[in-house]
Order: sequence, then C-alpha cells, then structure tokens
Amino acid sequence: MHKLTDLQSMNGKLLKKQFSWVQTLWGMGVFGFLIFGLVSFYIFRDRSFDVLPYLSQRSTPNNWASSVKIGIIGDSWVAGNVMNQAIQRVMLINGIPVEIVSSRHPGANSRQILRDLLSEDSQPYSSHKLLMDEDIDYLIVVAGVNDTGSHVGSDFYAHHVLRIIRLAQLRGIYPIVVEVPEYGIAYLPYTKFLSFAKHTIYRSLFDGWKHDVISDYRKALRRLIPPSMKDSMTLVSFDPFIPDYSSQKHLYANPSHLNKKGFQQLGSFLAHNIVKTHNKRIQRDGLKAAPDSIGKSGHIRTPIPESFGHFRGVGRNNI
Repeated sequence: MHKLTDLQSMNGKLLKKQFSWVQTLWGMGVFGFLIFGLVSFYIFRDRSFDVLPYLSQRSTPNNWASSVKIGIIGDSWVAGNVMNQAIQRVMLINGIPVEIVSSRHPGANSRQILRDLLSEDSQPYSSHKLLMDEDIDYLIVVAGVNDTGSHVGSDFYAHHVLRIIRLAQLRGIYPIVVEVPEYGIAYLPYTKFLSFAKHTIYRSLFDGWKHDVISDYRKALRRLIPPSMKDSMTLVSFDPFIPDYSSQKHLYANPSHLNKKGFQQLGSFLAHNIVKTHNKRIQRDGLKAAPDSIGKSGHIRTPIPESFGHFRGVGRNNI
C-alpha cells in the first residue's frame, strides 16, 4: 500500500515538473512571438515607402536663364556656406551670378529629406519654404549616405529620391541629383549594441549581407528613373570627383564626412555640373545665355585646381 502511495506521489511530482516545463516553454514562445511582432512592426514602419500628396504646380519661370537661384537640400553633406561660396565663385567666373539657399538635416535618409520638403515651416529641418519659393530654378539633392550606412535598402533609397525629383518638377524646378557620395562605408563605427544589431539585421534582410553597397544604390536609382524624366533632370556621377575613399582620405574628416577642403572641392565640382546643365538647357531651348558663360571654344570655364586632377580619371563603378 505504501509503495502504491509513493508511486502515485512520484507520478504527481513528475507531472507537475512536466507541466511546469510546458508553461515555461509556452511563456517563452509567447514572449518570442511578441518580440518578433514588435521588431517586425518597427521594421515595417521604418521601411515604409512614402507617396506624394497633392501639391500646387508651378510653371518654370520665364527668366530662369538670366537670373539663377539655387536650392540645396540633403543630409550633413550639405555644408552650408563652405560649399555655397565655392559654387558661387565658380559660377561667377563663368558669368552666372547665383543666389543660393540651403537646408541640411544631419542624419536624415532620403525619406526624411522628402518629408522635410513637405513639412510645415515651423517644424525642425523643414525645407518646405525652399520648395515653395517662386524664384528657385535648380534644386540640388545630396542624399544616400545615411541610406547606405543604415542598409535600409536600395529600393527604399531609389523610391524616395525619385519622389523628390518629381516633387521638384511639379514646382517647375530643375532637379540636379548627386548620386550616393563615396565614403568609408566599411569603416563606420557602431559603438552601441542596438545600433550594431539593427545594422546587422538590415544588412542581412535588405542588402544581402554586403557592406559596401554604394554602387548598388546608385544603380537602383538609375534603373528607376524613367526615360521620359531624364531630359528634365541631371544625375551627377560622383566618381569623377572621388572614385575611391581609400585613395582620397585627405579630403575626409572621418569615414562618413568630408573636411573643409573636401566640401570646398565638392562645391566647385557641383558648380561645374550646374554650369554645364544650365548652358545645355539654354542651347536646347534656344535662349540667350548669361554673359560670358561659354568660352569661344564652347567649353565651360571652370577653374580646376591641381588637387582636382583626379576628376579626369575613371571611377571604380563607372555607372
């Protein structure tokens, strides 16, 4: 009788242990499911693709060829006066005096730069006033460092840059888009665990575990731009300026930012492209060019310092 009681007691304890394990496993499963759901929801929101709202259209000003005003938007690569003065200097040498207004949002990806264009003027980093400026002729867009650095996906980057282009065109502004700048993407530091974890997850999900995805993002944008838009915008290749980060480290303050000298040279490089685009549009439309904007040989008179010799080389991606 005692043996039977002991056996029943042992069975009862065993069942309790088994039930306890089942409860633990069930609890862990529920917790894991909740974590998975929260992470999935975060990624879904973080990777959502914005669409353009209704916006009043504006025709291209009749005097765009003789009076030029330039807007510049982007992330921290929009270096304010350092870059603006370099652009103005080169363009003035080419007989094109310009007014420049710029808006920068450090750390912003392409979607945030689009949102800044549409946000209320009272919001931090809003560039809406620039978009609605009736005198803006050209919009320079510098974006992509934060998209590639965070591995948010080439489709995400291309989608939102294309929306910025369309938004500018709706406002009668000619967009000049700088493709993803060259920088030390493989040398970016990740000092916080959560940043490293997010970086690793995104890199695996959206960039196939690749570190240097700059050329992939550039190609994605080029593929997405329809042929019908290519005559009404300019896509500036970055390779003629800096084809490779490792060989031009003297122009960088850190792996993800240029130094003062780098930004000055970037401004001159952009001015060269703006002058080229401006004169091409004038000739195409049969308008009168700004005085002395084109030399007798037909070449743009853009001063290229000796340190710009690498502009003439062929870049690593050549896309």
